[in-house]
Amino acid sequence: MAGATGVAGATGSVGATGVAGAIGPTGAGGASGTAVVVQPGAQCQSGGLAYTSATGVNYVCNGASGLVGATGAVGPTGAVGASADPNVVAANLAASS
Repeated sequence: MAGATGVAGATGSVGATGVAGAIGPTGAGGASGTAVVVQPGAQCQSGGLAYTSATGVNYVCNGASGLVGATGAVGPTGAVGASADPNVVAANLAASS
């Protein structure tokens, strides 16, 4: 008849690192994605882009045109530029004094 199992011993030290394995085989060639402009239609109401990759075709559509905004206020009159005409230069000087 066997006796009872004894108490577990202390954990041993970590062993040396093993030798590196062989380099694996080269994987199959991949496929680059492509992008094509999509005219307005069933896929994109306002047009956009069709991206094709290994996972299929995905569409990125343009947004619809927004409404025309209200006309803004008239801005201030700009400064009068230089002129080669001496009569215009004299008139501008007289007006500014």
